[in-house]
Amino acid sequence: MRHLLQQEAGNELPAAWCNSSATMTSLMEAVSFVTPLLENFFISTVASTLKGQVDFPLAQRCREFMHEEANHSRLHNKFNASVLEHLGKTPAALRWVQQLLTGSRKHLPLSARLLLVAVLEHITGILSKAYLATESQWQFHSAFAKQLFGWHAREELAHRAVAFDLCLSKGAFGGFTRALAMLGVLFVGSLYLLTAVPWILYRKTGRSLSRTLVLLARFIASAGARLHCMSILRQLFMFARPSYHPDQLVDLVHVGRADETK
Repeated sequence: MRHLLQQEAGNELPAAWCNSSATMTSLMEAVSFVTPLLENFFISTVASTLKGQVDFPLAQRCREFMHEEANHSRLHNKFNASVLEHLGKTPAALRWVQQLLTGSRKHLPLSARLLLVAVLEHITGILSKAYLATESQWQFHSAFAKQLFGWHAREELAHRAVAFDLCLSKGAFGGFTRALAMLGVLFVGSLYLLTAVPWILYRKTGRSLSRTLVLLARFIASAGARLHCMSILRQLFMFARPSYHPDQLVDLVHVGRADETK
């Protein structure tokens, strides 16, 4: 989406720009803050894996994947700069996420890092599918944010199988290893969100601990009534099935291809 790259995110961002909810806004901002770190990890891992790749169609898909991920990172950095006009600084939890990613580059073999990328892309695909299925119900008080998250979700679905196919081309992992990788990523991701979201919300409430706790409790109660946790877990752990492929996740015809938004 070239026109987004040329737009300014703007610094007139309301405290509750997503669904008129400070808590949902804090969640979306926490996701946006961590996105560039993850995208850079994806790009470096896929680029390293591509060395010596002889499957030229797959190599071309990987290059397109890296180009799209680089655009995602640039746009989220632009949006995050606008968010920082209000928050003043990023969540401290970002630092240990960066440390974990740096440590994985130093200590994990390339095959393990590629598996982590495939797991993260699977999770992102499920979240993108859920978001696009309810896109009309989301309310944004920021035109830039609305375009950014919609476009990002469509592109994630469009390239959902790239890291998985690259991982398969280098040797498939067994179901147990895939399940362990999924558990590890979910644990770290949950810990990040459980740390970053309250921190952001606390600053949005003028550093009122009681107000922060009340808003979190209301949000959890409301979300708990809507979410089908077992269904989501089943979708997540589809990744561990030997027969699983990301093409099973969703039919792009029903949500629109990314290039239709350009």
